[in-house]
Amino acid sequence: MLREFWLQSVRRGVHPEDRRMLSDLRCVNWSLAEARLRAATFAKDEHLHLRLHVNLYPQPFVGDLSRGLVYILFGNPGFEPTDYDDELDNPAHAAACEANLSQTGIGFYPLLSASTTTGAGRYWSGRLRSLVRDLSHRLGWSAAQTEEFVIKRLVVLEAGAYHSKRHPGDWADELPSSRIAQAFVREVLLPQANRGDALLFVWRRASFWGVPESGRGILYRPPKKAQLKNITAPERDQIVDFMAQRARDA
Repeated sequence: MLREFWLQSVRRGVHPEDRRMLSDLRCVNWSLAEARLRAATFAKDEHLHLRLHVNLYPQPFVGDLSRGLVYILFGNPGFEPTDYDDELDNPAHAAACEANLSQTGIGFYPLLSASTTTGAGRYWSGRLRSLVRDLSHRLGWSAAQTEEFVIKRLVVLEAGAYHSKRHPGDWADELPSSRIAQAFVREVLLPQANRGDALLFVWRRASFWGVPESGRGILYRPPKKAQLKNITAPERDQIVDFMAQRARDA
Protein backbone atom coordinates (compact mmCIF):
# COMPACT_ATOMS: atom_id res chain seq x y z
CA MET A 1 0.00 0.00 0.00
CA LEU A 2 2.36 2.75 1.23
CA ARG A 3 5.41 1.36 -0.56
CA GLU A 4 3.49 1.00 -3.83
CA PHE A 5 2.20 4.57 -3.59
CA TRP A 6 5.72 6.01 -3.32
CA LEU A 7 7.15 3.78 -6.03
CA GLN A 8 5.23 6.06 -8.40
CA SER A 9 7.58 8.92 -7.44
CA VAL A 10 11.06 7.88 -6.30
CA ARG A 11 12.76 11.27 -6.66
CA ARG A 12 13.07 14.72 -5.16
CA GLY A 13 9.90 16.75 -5.45
CA VAL A 14 6.17 16.20 -5.09
CA HIS A 15 4.23 12.99 -5.56
CA PRO A 16 2.01 13.41 -8.67
CA GLU A 17 -1.16 12.74 -6.65
CA ASP A 18 -0.29 15.57 -4.25
CA ARG A 19 0.62 18.11 -6.90
CA ARG A 20 -2.92 19.31 -7.64
CA MET A 21 -3.34 20.45 -4.02
CA LEU A 22 -0.07 22.38 -3.80
CA SER A 23 0.18 25.99 -4.95
CA ASP A 24 3.31 28.12 -5.09
CA LEU A 25 2.16 29.88 -1.93
CA ARG A 26 2.34 26.59 -0.03
CA CYS A 27 5.73 25.50 -1.33
CA VAL A 28 9.39 26.48 -1.45
CA ASN A 29 11.57 25.31 -4.33
CA TRP A 30 15.06 26.55 -3.52
CA SER A 31 18.32 25.70 -5.19
CA LEU A 32 21.35 24.89 -3.04
CA ALA A 33 22.73 28.39 -3.65
CA GLU A 34 19.47 30.03 -2.60
CA ALA A 35 19.20 27.88 0.52
CA ARG A 36 22.70 28.90 1.56
CA LEU A 37 21.90 32.55 0.89
CA ARG A 38 18.74 32.43 3.00
CA ALA A 39 20.20 30.37 5.87
CA ALA A 40 21.20 33.38 7.99
CA THR A 41 17.70 34.90 7.98
CA PHE A 42 15.49 31.83 7.81
CA ALA A 43 14.79 31.66 11.56
CA LYS A 44 13.25 35.14 11.38
CA ASP A 45 11.33 34.48 8.15
CA GLU A 46 8.37 32.91 9.93
CA HIS A 47 6.13 33.21 6.88
CA LEU A 48 8.29 30.49 5.32
CA HIS A 49 8.10 28.08 8.25
CA LEU A 50 4.79 26.53 7.13
CA ARG A 51 5.84 25.97 3.53
CA LEU A 52 6.78 22.61 2.06
CA HIS A 53 10.24 22.24 0.51
CA VAL A 54 9.64 20.52 -2.79
CA ASN A 55 13.22 20.39 -4.07
CA LEU A 56 14.13 17.87 -1.39
CA TYR A 57 13.35 14.17 -1.14
CA PRO A 58 9.99 13.43 0.47
CA GLN A 59 10.36 11.50 3.69
CA PRO A 60 7.03 9.75 4.27
CA PHE A 61 8.85 7.01 6.17
CA VAL A 62 12.33 6.09 7.30
CA GLY A 63 13.22 2.42 7.40
CA ASP A 64 12.21 -0.91 5.91
CA LEU A 65 8.41 -1.06 5.90
CA SER A 66 8.32 -4.81 5.31
CA ARG A 67 10.67 -5.78 8.17
CA GLY A 68 9.76 -3.27 10.85
CA LEU A 69 9.09 -4.30 14.43
CA VAL A 70 8.79 -0.88 16.04
CA TYR A 71 7.00 1.91 14.17
CA ILE A 72 7.31 5.46 15.48
CA LEU A 73 4.33 7.57 14.38
CA PHE A 74 5.62 11.09 13.89
CA GLY A 75 4.54 14.44 12.46
CA ASN A 76 6.65 15.74 9.60
CA PRO A 77 10.34 15.56 8.60
CA GLY A 78 11.15 19.06 9.87
CA PHE A 79 13.44 21.49 8.10
CA GLU A 80 16.66 23.45 8.40
CA PRO A 81 18.37 25.23 5.47
CA THR A 82 21.32 22.83 5.80
CA ASP A 83 19.00 20.04 4.59
CA TYR A 84 19.77 21.33 1.10
CA ASP A 85 23.48 20.81 1.70
CA ASP A 86 22.76 17.31 3.01
CA GLU A 87 20.84 16.27 -0.10
CA LEU A 88 22.30 18.41 -2.90
CA ASP A 89 25.95 18.38 -1.84
CA ASN A 90 26.23 14.88 -0.35
CA PRO A 91 25.64 12.27 -3.07
CA ALA A 92 25.90 9.32 -0.68
CA HIS A 93 23.18 10.72 1.58
CA ALA A 94 21.01 11.60 -1.42
CA ALA A 95 21.36 8.02 -2.64
CA ALA A 96 20.29 6.78 0.80
CA CYS A 97 17.20 9.03 0.67
CA GLU A 98 16.28 7.66 -2.75
CA ALA A 99 16.89 4.06 -1.68
CA ASN A 100 14.63 4.66 1.30
CA LEU A 101 11.80 5.87 -0.93
CA SER A 102 12.18 2.90 -3.26
CA GLN A 103 12.61 0.54 -0.29
CA THR A 104 15.83 -0.84 -1.74
CA GLY A 105 18.04 0.28 1.17
CA ILE A 106 18.90 -1.69 4.29
CA GLY A 107 16.69 0.19 6.71
CA PHE A 108 16.91 3.20 9.00
CA TYR A 109 19.41 5.23 6.96
CA PRO A 110 20.05 8.16 9.39
CA LEU A 111 22.17 5.72 11.41
CA LEU A 112 24.25 4.71 8.38
CA SER A 113 27.71 6.20 7.83
CA ALA A 114 26.62 8.17 4.74
CA SER A 115 24.07 10.10 6.78
CA THR A 116 25.45 10.37 10.32
CA THR A 117 26.73 13.94 9.81
CA THR A 118 23.46 15.18 8.29
CA GLY A 119 20.63 16.86 10.16
CA ALA A 120 18.60 13.64 10.10
CA GLY A 121 21.58 11.66 11.32
CA ARG A 122 22.28 13.98 14.24
CA TYR A 123 18.60 14.16 15.16
CA TRP A 124 17.97 10.43 15.30
CA SER A 125 21.33 9.17 16.51
CA GLY A 126 21.02 11.36 19.60
CA ARG A 127 17.51 10.11 20.35
CA LEU A 128 18.32 6.44 19.75
CA ARG A 129 21.72 6.21 21.44
CA SER A 130 20.34 5.16 24.82
CA LEU A 131 17.92 2.72 23.23
CA VAL A 132 20.72 0.97 21.34
CA ARG A 133 22.86 0.92 24.51
CA ASP A 134 20.10 -0.60 26.65
CA LEU A 135 19.14 -3.16 24.00
CA SER A 136 22.80 -4.14 23.64
CA HIS A 137 23.04 -4.74 27.40
CA ARG A 138 19.79 -6.69 27.44
CA LEU A 139 20.79 -9.01 24.59
CA GLY A 140 24.50 -9.27 25.38
CA TRP A 141 25.28 -8.14 21.85
CA SER A 142 27.97 -5.76 20.69
CA ALA A 143 26.99 -2.16 20.02
CA ALA A 144 27.57 -2.68 16.29
CA GLN A 145 25.42 -5.83 16.16
CA THR A 146 22.64 -4.12 18.09
CA GLU A 147 22.71 -1.00 15.92
CA GLU A 148 22.47 -3.20 12.82
CA PHE A 149 19.38 -4.87 14.29
CA VAL A 150 17.79 -1.48 15.06
CA ILE A 151 18.57 -0.20 11.56
CA LYS A 152 16.76 -3.17 10.06
CA ARG A 153 13.78 -3.20 12.42
CA LEU A 154 12.95 0.41 13.32
CA VAL A 155 10.67 2.54 11.13
CA VAL A 156 9.47 6.13 11.46
CA LEU A 157 6.23 7.10 9.70
CA GLU A 158 5.47 10.75 9.03
CA ALA A 159 1.97 12.24 8.92
CA GLY A 160 3.31 14.66 6.30
CA ALA A 161 5.84 13.55 3.72
CA TYR A 162 7.47 16.90 2.91
CA HIS A 163 10.01 18.92 4.83
CA SER A 164 8.74 22.02 6.63
CA LYS A 165 9.85 23.91 9.71
CA ARG A 166 6.42 23.61 11.30
CA HIS A 167 3.26 21.63 10.61
CA PRO A 168 1.84 23.48 7.59
CA GLY A 169 -1.80 23.24 8.67
CA ASP A 170 -4.79 20.93 8.60
CA TRP A 171 -5.02 21.22 4.81
CA ALA A 172 -1.84 19.14 4.53
CA ASP A 173 -3.57 16.22 6.27
CA GLU A 174 -5.81 15.96 3.20
CA LEU A 175 -2.92 15.32 0.82
CA PRO A 176 -3.18 11.84 -0.75
CA SER A 177 0.27 11.00 0.63
CA SER A 178 -0.91 11.78 4.16
CA ARG A 179 -4.13 9.84 3.74
CA ILE A 180 -2.30 6.75 2.48
CA ALA A 181 0.06 6.88 5.48
CA GLN A 182 -2.94 7.09 7.79
CA ALA A 183 -4.65 4.17 6.07
CA PHE A 184 -1.46 2.09 6.20
CA VAL A 185 -1.28 2.51 9.96
CA ARG A 186 -4.94 1.75 10.57
CA GLU A 187 -5.41 -1.06 8.06
CA VAL A 188 -2.00 -2.77 8.07
CA LEU A 189 0.01 -1.91 11.17
CA LEU A 190 -2.71 -1.75 13.81
CA PRO A 191 -3.80 -5.35 13.14
CA GLN A 192 -0.13 -6.39 13.34
CA ALA A 193 0.18 -4.63 16.69
CA ASN A 194 -2.99 -6.28 17.97
CA ARG A 195 -1.48 -9.67 17.09
CA GLY A 196 1.70 -8.78 18.96
CA ASP A 197 3.78 -8.65 15.78
CA ALA A 198 4.57 -4.92 15.93
CA LEU A 199 4.82 -2.07 18.43
CA LEU A 200 3.31 1.28 17.46
CA PHE A 201 4.81 4.23 19.33
CA VAL A 202 2.47 7.20 18.89
CA TRP A 203 4.93 10.05 19.47
CA ARG A 204 3.25 12.95 17.62
CA ARG A 205 -0.02 13.80 15.82
CA ALA A 206 -2.05 11.29 17.84
CA SER A 207 -5.38 12.67 16.60
CA PHE A 208 -4.25 12.29 12.99
CA TRP A 209 -3.11 8.70 13.38
CA GLY A 210 -6.27 7.64 15.21
CA VAL A 211 -4.59 4.81 17.12
CA PRO A 212 -6.24 3.72 20.41
CA GLU A 213 -4.61 5.05 23.55
CA SER A 214 -4.14 1.56 24.94
CA GLY A 215 -4.10 -2.01 23.77
CA ARG A 216 -1.70 -4.69 22.77
CA GLY A 217 1.22 -3.38 20.78
CA ILE A 218 0.44 0.30 21.52
CA LEU A 219 2.80 2.78 23.18
CA TYR A 220 0.89 6.03 23.39
CA ARG A 221 2.34 9.41 24.32
CA PRO A 222 -0.36 11.89 25.45
CA PRO A 223 -0.72 14.80 23.00
CA LYS A 224 0.25 17.33 25.70
CA LYS A 225 3.68 15.66 25.83
CA ALA A 226 4.07 15.21 22.07
CA GLN A 227 6.70 17.94 21.80
CA LEU A 228 9.09 16.26 24.22
CA LYS A 229 12.30 16.03 22.24
CA ASN A 230 13.51 12.66 23.45
CA ILE A 231 12.25 9.17 24.13
CA THR A 232 11.52 8.95 27.85
CA ALA A 233 12.97 6.20 30.04
CA PRO A 234 9.62 4.33 30.41
CA GLU A 235 9.06 4.53 26.65
CA ARG A 236 12.57 3.30 25.98
CA ASP A 237 12.11 0.39 28.39
CA GLN A 238 8.95 -0.74 26.61
CA ILE A 239 10.62 -0.52 23.19
CA VAL A 240 13.69 -2.39 24.42
CA ASP A 241 11.52 -5.11 26.01
CA PHE A 242 9.64 -5.62 22.76
CA MET A 243 12.71 -5.63 20.51
CA ALA A 244 14.68 -7.90 22.84
CA GLN A 245 11.89 -10.47 22.89
CA ARG A 246 11.59 -10.44 19.09
CA ALA A 247 15.37 -10.65 18.68
CA ARG A 248 15.45 -13.79 20.84
CA ASP A 249 12.54 -15.30 18.90
CA ALA A 250 14.19 -14.66 15.53
